[in-house]
Amino acid sequence: MKKVYLCIFSLLCVFISSCSDENDLIDQKSIITQNANNAFQSKSEYYSHEFFQIARECINDVSFREFIKKESLLEFDGDYDILFATALNKEVPSSSLLKSSSNVLFKDYFLSKTTLKTRSSENSSLIDSILYYCPKLQISLPELFDGSTSQWDPINGQVLICELPTDYDDQKIQTIKAWDIKGNEYTLSTGEIPNIPVIVIGKSERIEISNDGVQNFNSKLPFYKGQYYNYRFADFESVTPETVKSAATLRSIAACDRETYSGYDILYKGKFVSIDAYRQVEGWPQGRPEFHVTISYSEKVGTTVTPKTLKKIISRDGWVNNYVLFSKLATKTMNIPTINWNKDVHGLYMSYNWIEFDDGPDQVVSNDTYTNKYTDGSTYTISTSTTKTNDDDEAGSAIIGFVDPTSDAVGRFYNTGILTFSIIQTAAIQ
Repeated sequence: MKKVYLCIFSLLCVFISSCSDENDLIDQKSIITQNANNAFQSKSEYYSHEFFQIARECINDVSFREFIKKESLLEFDGDYDILFATALNKEVPSSSLLKSSSNVLFKDYFLSKTTLKTRSSENSSLIDSILYYCPKLQISLPELFDGSTSQWDPINGQVLICELPTDYDDQKIQTIKAWDIKGNEYTLSTGEIPNIPVIVIGKSERIEISNDGVQNFNSKLPFYKGQYYNYRFADFESVTPETVKSAATLRSIAACDRETYSGYDILYKGKFVSIDAYRQVEGWPQGRPEFHVTISYSEKVGTTVTPKTLKKIISRDGWVNNYVLFSKLATKTMNIPTINWNKDVHGLYMSYNWIEFDDGPDQVVSNDTYTNKYTDGSTYTISTSTTKTNDDDEAGSAIIGFVDPTSDAVGRFYNTGILTFSIIQTAAIQ
């Protein structure tokens, strides 16, 4: 009889223990949710930080460091960036120190490093949550000085890793925390270039996402179709081309360049006026600067004048060869067609407004006002507006005149106070 009681008692203990384990698991889940609500402002911020915590543990692994260098050098978006969503199915190379190891996919590598000691299906749900709440999550290895990325030795070289807040604003945040391979903590100034490479976990500024097919992409196909979103590079539509008149009918001795050469204006060259000007618009954690140029102009039909805008995105590369020495500032070639300028339709002046894009959380309206004049002597105040984020940096504007010379080899240069840029004409159509 005692044996029966003992068996029943044992079963009850197992049952109670089982319930206790289940409750512990449920409690742990609720703690994670509670912490997410209390310590973080959004699920995006929470899951981005979860990824960072795992990545921080991974930097002491040579395979992970080699993977970061290999993928960043592909420059898929024009900078040394890796998009988490597209990296999941890339292979993490077996370390050259571990000859017997075989390559694994990054998603499997990531799951093997996760700190969640539960079922693999729950580990996989972490990836799903990151993809859903942090679709623009990226890993960057910004170029801090010549060769800091391309010549970094991921086996023997030093490296730090840091995390940018989802609402990072380089004009407001002066310092960020970083960790080395051994787990030592450092405080980095966002205004001073580190002397060793830094892996940065943050959000892509170059990507647009949509969960509604291509409707929100102006019918342009995405470069990647993910589980929850479609991805494409940010871009803008051009104005509808006007009928190009024959140059032979326009050419005359007194004609200005835009009447002689009847093609499109070309946004051709650009350069920062100083390294200090460069640092005003982009700190080192976010890599190379990305500019959006908004061209404000007007169209006159009869007596009706309508304000218009045209947006262009400037690629990130080519601005700086070295982030430390002034002498290494580069003259960037953009070579972007803008508008086929008809003075009777568009008047004699246009405004080019430059904004360094930082992809902040809130949208604000930026206004541009200038005075345009037509050949009949009439003048109009042209006011346009464009949407930008509250973290974007103004980089100045310049007024372009129809009679400005554009036939030199590099065109006419204009100064916004932050950078200079030039405009040339396309060759005459014979």
